[in-house]
Amino acid sequence: MSSNEENGKSEKRLMSIGEVSKAIGITRRIILNYEAKGLLLPDKKEGTAGNRYYTPDSISLIRSIRVLQNLGLSLDEISSYYNGSTDLEPLIERLEALSSFNSSSITSTTSSFSQRTSNSIAISSAVS
Repeated sequence: MSSNEENGKSEKRLMSIGEVSKAIGITRRIILNYEAKGLLLPDKKEGTAGNRYYTPDSISLIRSIRVLQNLGLSLDEISSYYNGSTDLEPLIERLEALSSFNSSSITSTTSSFSQRTSNSIAISSAVS
Protein backbone atom coordinates (compact mmCIF):
# COMPACT_ATOMS: atom_id res chain seq x y z
CA MET A 1 0.00 0.00 0.00
CA SER A 2 1.43 3.41 -0.89
CA SER A 3 1.85 6.15 1.66
CA ASN A 4 -0.92 8.15 -0.07
CA GLU A 5 -3.34 5.26 0.36
CA GLU A 6 -2.31 4.91 4.00
CA ASN A 7 -2.84 8.64 4.53
CA GLY A 8 -6.20 8.44 2.80
CA LYS A 9 -7.20 5.59 5.06
CA SER A 10 -6.27 7.52 8.21
CA GLU A 11 -8.05 10.61 6.85
CA LYS A 12 -11.31 8.63 6.61
CA ARG A 13 -11.02 7.73 10.29
CA LEU A 14 -10.94 11.38 11.33
CA MET A 15 -14.14 12.99 12.58
CA SER A 16 -14.83 16.72 12.74
CA ILE A 17 -15.55 18.36 16.07
CA GLY A 18 -19.24 18.58 15.09
CA GLU A 19 -19.39 14.86 14.27
CA VAL A 20 -17.69 13.99 17.55
CA SER A 21 -20.03 16.18 19.57
CA LYS A 22 -23.08 14.55 17.94
CA ALA A 23 -21.70 11.02 18.32
CA ILE A 24 -20.94 11.48 22.02
CA GLY A 25 -23.86 13.75 22.85
CA ILE A 26 -21.90 16.74 24.11
CA THR A 27 -21.44 20.27 22.83
CA ARG A 28 -18.54 21.57 20.78
CA ARG A 29 -17.89 23.97 23.65
CA ILE A 30 -17.17 21.06 26.00
CA ILE A 31 -14.61 19.66 23.57
CA LEU A 32 -12.98 23.08 23.21
CA ASN A 33 -12.94 23.40 27.00
CA TYR A 34 -11.09 20.07 27.23
CA GLU A 35 -8.55 21.48 24.78
CA ALA A 36 -8.20 24.68 26.83
CA LYS A 37 -7.55 22.59 29.97
CA GLY A 38 -4.87 20.60 28.14
CA LEU A 39 -6.83 17.35 28.36
CA LEU A 40 -7.24 16.93 24.61
CA LEU A 41 -5.58 18.02 21.41
CA PRO A 42 -7.11 17.71 17.96
CA ASP A 43 -5.42 15.03 15.89
CA LYS A 44 -5.54 17.36 12.93
CA LYS A 45 -6.17 21.08 12.66
CA GLU A 46 -6.45 22.72 9.27
CA GLY A 47 -7.43 25.87 7.49
CA THR A 48 -7.47 29.43 8.70
CA ALA A 49 -10.64 28.65 10.67
CA GLY A 50 -8.75 25.95 12.57
CA ASN A 51 -11.10 23.09 11.73
CA ARG A 52 -10.47 20.29 14.21
CA TYR A 53 -10.51 16.55 13.54
CA TYR A 54 -10.26 13.65 15.95
CA THR A 55 -9.43 9.94 15.76
CA PRO A 56 -11.25 7.12 17.56
CA ASP A 57 -8.51 7.23 20.24
CA SER A 58 -9.35 10.87 20.97
CA ILE A 59 -13.04 10.01 21.11
CA SER A 60 -12.25 7.29 23.68
CA LEU A 61 -10.30 9.85 25.70
CA ILE A 62 -13.27 12.25 25.63
CA ARG A 63 -15.55 9.46 26.84
CA SER A 64 -13.11 8.65 29.67
CA ILE A 65 -13.01 12.29 30.72
CA ARG A 66 -16.82 12.38 30.75
CA VAL A 67 -16.99 9.25 32.93
CA LEU A 68 -14.54 10.73 35.43
CA GLN A 69 -16.50 14.00 35.46
CA ASN A 70 -19.76 12.14 36.03
CA LEU A 71 -18.12 10.40 38.99
CA GLY A 72 -17.47 13.81 40.50
CA LEU A 73 -13.91 14.69 39.53
CA SER A 74 -13.13 18.22 38.40
CA LEU A 75 -11.35 18.87 35.12
CA ASP A 76 -8.31 20.03 37.09
CA GLU A 77 -8.23 16.71 38.98
CA ILE A 78 -8.65 14.76 35.75
CA SER A 79 -5.88 16.79 34.13
CA SER A 80 -3.56 16.16 37.08
CA TYR A 81 -4.24 12.45 36.84
CA TYR A 82 -3.64 12.26 33.06
CA ASN A 83 -0.48 14.38 33.36
CA GLY A 84 0.86 12.04 36.03
CA SER A 85 1.09 14.72 38.70
CA THR A 86 -1.41 13.07 41.04
CA ASP A 87 -2.26 9.60 42.21
CA LEU A 88 -5.73 8.26 41.53
CA GLU A 89 -6.09 6.64 44.97
CA PRO A 90 -6.85 9.86 46.94
CA LEU A 91 -9.34 10.87 44.27
CA ILE A 92 -11.08 7.50 44.52
CA GLU A 93 -11.20 7.78 48.31
CA ARG A 94 -12.82 11.21 48.01
CA LEU A 95 -15.35 9.85 45.52
CA GLU A 96 -16.16 6.91 47.81
CA ALA A 97 -16.74 9.30 50.72
CA LEU A 98 -18.95 11.46 48.52
CA SER A 99 -20.86 8.39 47.35
CA SER A 100 -21.40 7.27 50.93
CA PHE A 101 -22.65 10.75 51.88
CA ASN A 102 -24.99 10.82 48.85
CA SER A 103 -26.39 7.38 49.71
CA SER A 104 -27.10 8.50 53.28
CA SER A 105 -28.70 11.69 52.02
CA ILE A 106 -30.90 9.80 49.54
CA THR A 107 -32.00 7.33 52.23
CA SER A 108 -32.87 10.20 54.58
CA THR A 109 -34.80 12.06 51.88
CA THR A 110 -36.68 8.91 50.88
CA SER A 111 -37.65 8.21 54.51
CA SER A 112 -38.83 11.78 54.96
CA PHE A 113 -40.86 11.64 51.75
CA SER A 114 -42.42 8.30 52.73
CA GLN A 115 -43.43 9.73 56.12
CA ARG A 116 -45.01 12.80 54.50
CA THR A 117 -46.87 10.62 52.00
CA SER A 118 -48.18 8.40 54.81
CA ASN A 119 -49.33 11.48 56.74
CA SER A 120 -51.08 12.89 53.65
CA ILE A 121 -52.88 9.60 53.03
CA ALA A 122 -53.96 9.43 56.68
CA ILE A 123 -55.32 12.99 56.54
CA SER A 124 -57.15 12.28 53.27
CA SER A 125 -58.70 9.16 54.75
CA ALA A 126 -59.77 11.04 57.88
CA VAL A 127 -61.38 13.84 55.83
CA SER A 128 -63.30 11.44 53.54
